Amino acid sequence: MKKFKSIFIIVILCLISLVFLLKTEKTNKSEQFVRRKDALLRLIKNSTEIHRIWLEGEDSREWGLVRNQCLKKYNITESFDESLLRCRPMLLACINEFLPKKLFNSINNKSDAYSYQFTLEDSDTHEKLDISLNNKCHELYLEQGIYAYGEAPKNTNADDYKFDIYNRHIYFDQHLVTNDELNEWIKSYKTELNTITNGNLLFKPASQLSLKQMRSYCSFRGQQLMEAHIYDAATFLTADKMRSPFYWTKKIREKNISCLQIYTEECLPDFKWKIDSSSASWAGLYNSLGGVPEALRNPVDPDSNLKASSFYFQRTSPWHRLGFRANWDGLGNERRNINFRGIDPLTYTDKFEIGFRCMREVYQ
Repeated sequence: MKKFKSIFIIVILCLISLVFLLKTEKTNKSEQFVRRKDALLRLIKNSTEIHRIWLEGEDSREWGLVRNQCLKKYNITESFDESLLRCRPMLLACINEFLPKKLFNSINNKSDAYSYQFTLEDSDTHEKLDISLNNKCHELYLEQGIYAYGEAPKNTNADDYKFDIYNRHIYFDQHLVTNDELNEWIKSYKTELNTITNGNLLFKPASQLSLKQMRSYCSFRGQQLMEAHIYDAATFLTADKMRSPFYWTKKIREKNISCLQIYTEECLPDFKWKIDSSSASWAGLYNSLGGVPEALRNPVDPDSNLKASSFYFQRTSPWHRLGFRANWDGLGNERRNINFRGIDPLTYTDKFEIGFRCMREVYQ
């Protein structure tokens, strides 16, 4: 009888222990579920904040708090168009580093043709959340319509190249490609370029590439090098035979041109050239005249592939008109690589900065 009682007590104790263990395990699982749910909610909230800052860029309240520290870190002492910080990892990195309250514990990022992928990690639970942020903040849509290529014919009876982009969806870069953007390509992929640009050159045009490298960069972004006739469509005010050589007026001749309209050689002593020194065209394209020469792909006339209008020429130069282009062999940036068709810069220059921008067409 005593033996039976002992066994009975042992069985009871085992059952109590089992119930306790099951209850404890259930409690632990419940607590883990709550902790995981709370962590994911924090990550989602932070990702929403990150997305807002990503789009607001220089207008975000966070940038105002870290601006001076960030510029000091990157050794940027000259003014630049701070809207270029929109959709750029640099801004997020600075905010995360210098704000007392971090939006995320750790961040790993990589880029592809259309976006940046970020991995956020919760500091308490180490739960992770992958987010993707679009990198097309500085891309504009070209309105569908009829456009003209090249300068207006001098002979009214001459053929005039017209084209339409109805049922076509074309997007183009508002600005020239910057060194900051080029750095992303160099860091992400094996290229023959290996120089990372820093300091005041970060937001200047990437201007030392060959034509082949420019095309490769645009391809990396899921785009192609800007085409000459699309460039004309985004800059000419009208498509009629009397179209103006200037992007801001329908006049055939213009006096008192300012540096904000065409950044020419005369502008250099007055203020430093920025990537948006010249005003935007009707479609929002910057530096259609002046600034640095710009390489283009020209399927209509392959020998006319360089917008020569730039700060290498004085204001009276005939190069400062839309649709009028030089030829670049795409191999180097020296004078011998460019055919200026007999209209050379007055001052001796052996090396030329040559910028570029990208475009893409979306098929629907």
